[in-house]
Amino acid sequence: MDDGGYRLAESVVAIIGIREGLVTIILKLIGHDNPGWMSLPLYLPDAWCYVVASAIVVVAFAALVVLDKARLALRTGTRNET
Repeated sequence: MDDGGYRLAESVVAIIGIREGLVTIILKLIGHDNPGWMSLPLYLPDAWCYVVASAIVVVAFAALVVLDKARLALRTGTRNET
């Protein structure tokens, strides 16, 4: 994957992490009871909604770290091609 591919993947992961994680938590905290198709964790009961949304944020952050390290390794040429 080239630099543009890594940037695209990072953008998609960031959007999913923000929309399905952070926005869902904020909407649940302010009492939003009308889940849309973009906030799927809002369909879950209260406790599970927070657990799933928090897990989405953690996984998205971990994926961003891995993608950023891979992109930087590609730029510096230290990537292992196996």
